[in-house]
Amino acid sequence: MNTDLSITIQGQRYLWYGGFGAVLISRERGKHVGDVRKINTTLLCIANIWHKPWGRKPEVCWIPVGDFDAQWIHTFKQQLFA
Repeated sequence: MNTDLSITIQGQRYLWYGGFGAVLISRERGKHVGDVRKINTTLLCIANIWHKPWGRKPEVCWIPVGDFDAQWIHTFKQQLFA
């Protein structure tokens, strides 16, 4: 995972992943696939949760609700990290 780019929004740290399987990754408990969260003006949903051993927080994979492509990913990245 590329952890060079990260941002904290409302106390939650997000790591830029930038792919089609996950645009952002967070580490948090109590989430379920399909949960939705709004970041800036974009609705994101949980596509996958990667559970970690030894009591570490799972990695939560966020993607936008609806269709998206490489151009959308690029624009969203610029909005977050400009």
